Amino acid sequence: MWWYASILLLLCVIPPVVMAQQEPLNIPDALPSQTVPNSQEVRTLLLWTDTMYDTMHGDYNTIHKMVFWCTDDILLYSIEIFVGGTIEHIIEKDSIRQNGQIFEHDGYSGEGDIRLELVQGDAINLGSSPVVLSKPGSLMIPMQVSADSEVQIIATITYAGGPNAECHLDSFNPGVVGAPFPLGQTLNEFGSIMLKSTEIGVDDFNGYLSDIGEDWQMDLAIRDTLRLDISDIVDELDQLGASLYLGPPDGARLNELGRHNDDIVAISCCATLDSLSLEDNIFRTAPSDAYLGASLAHLMLHNDIQVILPVWVDDVWNNEYLKTIVGAFEEDGGIADEGIVQQGDQKLGELAPQIEQRIALLSERYGAGSVAVVMLPFFHIDFMQAMSEYPQANTVRWFGTDFLARDHSIIQDGKSKSLASNTGFTTLQLNGMGVQMEDVRQRLEMHTGKVATHDMLAAYESAWILGLAMQYAQSTDPQRLSEVIPYVAERYSGTLGVMRMDTNGDLVGVPLDVWSVHDGDWTRVGIME
Repeated sequence: MWWYASILLLLCVIPPVVMAQQEPLNIPDALPSQTVPNSQEVRTLLLWTDTMYDTMHGDYNTIHKMVFWCTDDILLYSIEIFVGGTIEHIIEKDSIRQNGQIFEHDGYSGEGDIRLELVQGDAINLGSSPVVLSKPGSLMIPMQVSADSEVQIIATITYAGGPNAECHLDSFNPGVVGAPFPLGQTLNEFGSIMLKSTEIGVDDFNGYLSDIGEDWQMDLAIRDTLRLDISDIVDELDQLGASLYLGPPDGARLNELGRHNDDIVAISCCATLDSLSLEDNIFRTAPSDAYLGASLAHLMLHNDIQVILPVWVDDVWNNEYLKTIVGAFEEDGGIADEGIVQQGDQKLGELAPQIEQRIALLSERYGAGSVAVVMLPFFHIDFMQAMSEYPQANTVRWFGTDFLARDHSIIQDGKSKSLASNTGFTTLQLNGMGVQMEDVRQRLEMHTGKVATHDMLAAYESAWILGLAMQYAQSTDPQRLSEVIPYVAERYSGTLGVMRMDTNGDLVGVPLDVWSVHDGDWTRVGIME
């Protein structure tokens, strides 16, 4: 078990205002993460020879990308390739790729049998020692053939590996990537902003592919989930050969996507529902609500909050999120009031007198310094405007979800800013530690006109992680990529830093920024690591 040391960054001293503001928060350790140690098995390496078959499809002079991969680490000694008939074939100089990276070698053109002798050297020499082909890596050999019909390929490889190693021959044919996003005006254009962030990530990744000499690009097939059902989108994109998806960014539609077709891979930036934590081919570049909710409960308890008053909207996301907060808070000895819920067409602001009365009751019983309001509404500005008029509401701490982290609309309105400052309104947000974070953040803000949140960075990174997984494996096969995506995510550090995923495809052990409103502005007051 890893235990992370806390880093206390108390960045400001709060001057007195008309209504006394809350003291700076103490920052606890983040939730401990569990890891299973890797056991190293002692294996006897054996020399194997496997013969595999493939079929080339395509037009005259197309480049067929043959991909070798194995279920365990191997040492690859030689490859013999035979192309059916007397068809001329060409392998361009330095076109073979190991794990997506260029392998230096001479070019080749001829007919019939080719021998890629890795140790002794013959038709194509790939070096003076065996090629280490590590699971889940790949060796891709692009071959151009002078035929306009189906061509059979026979490949024989010689390698040393353990008794459980099985090697395969596939083809790499990059197709379109599905991008189902809600593109209406809901949630302050949330879907459109996440799509734009994803597109910027795709553009940057495609630039990287061009820079390293790859001959393919990631191509998005964008569909509006507010106009089309997920089932119709998936069926339509399936006809285009799409088995990979970026999005949807919301949990309900991501759940529909997984239920409609389990033979796909999807990476979502922002769908944090804990009910999506399943062993499937769905991955998320944001922490689950279970992690975020438990971390928020941990933060409140660490700051001597004894009782929380939940105020929330009755829907699937808020109900699940609140359940994780309350469960973690009560498990560690805290008390959760039954709370006040907004239902149907009811406006949460209409419940302000009732909320004020409940705050007063809890403050009298436990002391205002031990009480916190946990807010999970959608139309939060109207609600905060209404609550700012009530004195008791301004005397306790307020906490919100990651969805509200660094939300500038809160501090742009005078009334909501007053309440947020007086209560030290606090949220958690995924901490960005990558070397490219500031550059990417600035470009996201320029293109969207919004403050770049961790959701936007996660959308940007989802494009890179899927693209790098495709490049590393030289594959679009969902089962292959479901193994490669966590491998790549743990070794790539763009804006958010290294992202370690558990068996459910969820981020684990990630540091979280603690953001509070002080003196009318958002301030990062610490990091839970």
